[in-house]
Amino acid sequence: MFYVHTVSDDRKLPAVLLDVSVSGARLGLPPNEELPPVGMEVSLQNTSILAPFLENRMAIVMWTVGVQFGIRFTQQIDARLEDIAKLLQSEIFY
Repeated sequence: MFYVHTVSDDRKLPAVLLDVSVSGARLGLPPNEELPPVGMEVSLQNTSILAPFLENRMAIVMWTVGVQFGIRFTQQIDARLEDIAKLLQSEIFY
């Protein structure tokens, strides 16, 4: 489980990691949660096994559709960490 901390209004939103790359991620929220607006700065708070790779990573919301939204990390993650995160994600969710 991830939490997305919205910097400007200090909300903590429960989120599911749907995809990750060196430059960003796609996340999903429960239907009753309000999506953060495009342009908002957020940080990832991670309580899952992926915490070493994504904990406290700052990002900007780039798009929103339905209950999903995309973020761009303010600092890219290492490509090796991306591969590990994708492997761990596939083990957790599929």
